[in-house]
Amino acid sequence: MKKNISINLQGIIFHIEEDGYEQLSQYLTAIKTYFSAYEGHEEITADIEARMAELFLAKLSPTKQVITADDVQALITQMGSVKDFEVLEEAEANTGYANEQYHQQSANYHHTSSFADYSDSNTGNTNRQKNFSNRIFLDEKRKTISGVAAGIANYLNLDPLWIRLAFALLTVLFAIPGGFPAGIIILIYILCWIAFPKNYDLPETSTKKFFRNAYDKKLGGVASGLALFFGMDVTVMRLVFIVSAVLGGFGILAYIIMWVIVPEANSITDQVQMAGNPVTLSSIEEMLKNNLRMEDENGAESKLARIILLPVRLLAQLVQFLARAIKPLANFTITLIRILAGTLLLFISGIFIFALLVLAATALGIINGSEIISFGDMPFSIFARSFPEFGLISIFVTLLIPLLFIFFLSLGLFLKRFSLRSTLGWPLLGIWVLSLFLMTLAIVDFMNDFKDEGEFTVEKTFTAAPYKTVLLKARKNNEHWGKTSFAMETYAGPDIKLIQTFKANGLTESEAVKNAGMITYRSNQADSVLTLDTNFRYKNNAIYRDQELYLKLLLPENKKIRISEDLAERLEDSFDRDFSGEELSTYIWEARNNQFVCLNCPAPDTSAARNNENTIAGQEQVPDLSTESILLNDEDYGDNTRSYNYNNFEKVKVSGALHISIRSGEQYAVQARGNEDVLRDVEINQDGSTLMIKQENNKFPFSFDNPEPILITVTMPHIADLDLAGAIKAEVTGFNTDDFNLDASGAVETLLGLNSRNLNIDESGACKTILVGSGENITIDATGACQVQAQRYKVNEAKVDLSGACKARVFVEQQLNASVAGPSQITYRGGVTSIQKDESGMGRIERE
Repeated sequence: MKKNISINLQGIIFHIEEDGYEQLSQYLTAIKTYFSAYEGHEEITADIEARMAELFLAKLSPTKQVITADDVQALITQMGSVKDFEVLEEAEANTGYANEQYHQQSANYHHTSSFADYSDSNTGNTNRQKNFSNRIFLDEKRKTISGVAAGIANYLNLDPLWIRLAFALLTVLFAIPGGFPAGIIILIYILCWIAFPKNYDLPETSTKKFFRNAYDKKLGGVASGLALFFGMDVTVMRLVFIVSAVLGGFGILAYIIMWVIVPEANSITDQVQMAGNPVTLSSIEEMLKNNLRMEDENGAESKLARIILLPVRLLAQLVQFLARAIKPLANFTITLIRILAGTLLLFISGIFIFALLVLAATALGIINGSEIISFGDMPFSIFARSFPEFGLISIFVTLLIPLLFIFFLSLGLFLKRFSLRSTLGWPLLGIWVLSLFLMTLAIVDFMNDFKDEGEFTVEKTFTAAPYKTVLLKARKNNEHWGKTSFAMETYAGPDIKLIQTFKANGLTESEAVKNAGMITYRSNQADSVLTLDTNFRYKNNAIYRDQELYLKLLLPENKKIRISEDLAERLEDSFDRDFSGEELSTYIWEARNNQFVCLNCPAPDTSAARNNENTIAGQEQVPDLSTESILLNDEDYGDNTRSYNYNNFEKVKVSGALHISIRSGEQYAVQARGNEDVLRDVEINQDGSTLMIKQENNKFPFSFDNPEPILITVTMPHIADLDLAGAIKAEVTGFNTDDFNLDASGAVETLLGLNSRNLNIDESGACKTILVGSGENITIDATGACQVQAQRYKVNEAKVDLSGACKARVFVEQQLNASVAGPSQITYRGGVTSIQKDESGMGRIERE
């Protein structure tokens, strides 16, 4: 057992044996002492320490985490000792010919470096190089993605940069013709990734490396770096770029690409590698001496070169000036974009991860989220029981891993570094691919359980003969999923029969019949009252297989029936009158010829035919809403009145907390009624064809029970637009018009009794609109928590678009175009012949 010491080399922590630490400490002290005479000696020693850290990292592996004394000795052998070239300096001073010996020793160090990388001082196996000479490995120490390019470069003794550029350029060039050859290149890379074994201890190549030269640059140092790499004159290399830029522009593109991807030789060790020398103390010292001499006598540029390069240098100065000018703004913009993107990604990933955890908790039964989470006609809890368990797990993992990646990406934008390590990222990618495959298998398995259909029928009899009138009553239950349909027929028997047909899907017909038995339906009789559930229920531990229930009521011929509102809405096609469910529940009906015939309904109104002069073509008489007013009695508005002399307007715009009554009449009239102190807050004027009504100081902005209400009464021959904003109660009655637009926002309550060929309603907030009348077309667009009750406004075509938590009821005879988003709901009645539905979220579109 040996004592270990933790050291810090350029920000990297190493664990080193105690005797190795003493040896390394003496070595570093000698280096610092020797180079202290050079200008910038602190930077020089920092570069040397960084090089030592690279060599030590190459010694570590998953099975070796401690630097030994032998590792330190191998580093000293590779880097060289200060004493080795102190002797050469003394010889150079005394004999004058040591320069040749110096370079020969540098070459020897180079050879020692290459050999030492493969040697093993513990075993004395100096032939370890043979283990690597004929094989290619994944270079785990120098990898960017997988280590393929670095491993091939090590085998060929090349800079990995060139192999990476080759893969990238081949992929890009082959992608231009059609993409298939590029796929071959990518496939070759992946196959190499799979086939090559990993190695954590490959030696560094001794080849010359390509850097941008930071000490001799005009723009980015690309031309100077290429000149050093290929051993060319830097002026010639710059001329090559200039000529290629003039001839076709390729030189500019190539220069910019290399400027971006090629690193700059900023440190002493980078300069040594750029010159093709091993990173030893002797080569570092030689580089320092060359830098002090700057240019030799042959390094001056010719006049021609200076003339040609003058525009380039001027352009470089301009670019540098602009870069310095816009750098603060660019940095601020980039930082702002980074923070905003990080915040957005963090919010999105957090919301979706939370939602995914809620789904998982619901599936496990930890919480009951079925009331708010459903899949069409299926509650989520039943879906969780119906789907294969391995499929649920795979869905969870398939969704969670991308969300975690987005989460770590958002953190990386804040911290300016991606915190998800490749050691974790690649396993997660493998798990995600496996989960995606398992999820696909689960979906296929789930869909196979819907291949066949099966059904069975149950008949239940209820006594009806002893009772003169039978009440059919609906009982609401919490199950609002599923498909339950109601129908009625008459027959010659004395009792009421309920025919229940249960349907479902399954892998086979017998299994489908078994699945249909997983739902149940309640119906019971108490004296003359027959109670039916509005929907079926799932049994405990039931699974979803598209269960449906068809109910048929067989009623005795000529039996008197009363029916509740909820059940009447489900049987509305069986009545001989077009009434709402609430109206149907107030009358007595007789079951006759497969239909409910009303016994005490009022006679049909034929006044429309006699008063055709008050109607427009194809429309009924304007409905009378005097018994349905939503306003207060006249005496509740105070004793003071004000009249306004405005005329020739067809639009009304109102804001505040007012009550307004708009009536049809031959003459124009505007009157305000209320107490004197509140009338002063009302401002009424006319702007062109629009009557403007505004309450300036509303003390009770959202109360309909204002102790001092104001009534505005408007009489006008024709109305085209009504714009209401605030907490308004409005009634519009007596109009026949071709086009009418209602725009309401806030907490507006509106009662419309009119006939209009084209009626447009646009609402937002918590508005409520009641419509009575008829027309050709109606368009309803509502957001928020609005309600539109248009079941007594008969039209041929309707377009309804709801978002939020809105509700709409419509009466349509021909075409319905309905769209819902969120928990909104559209119910329709009438003889709809064509319907287009767009349901998203928890929205529902259904017949009453």
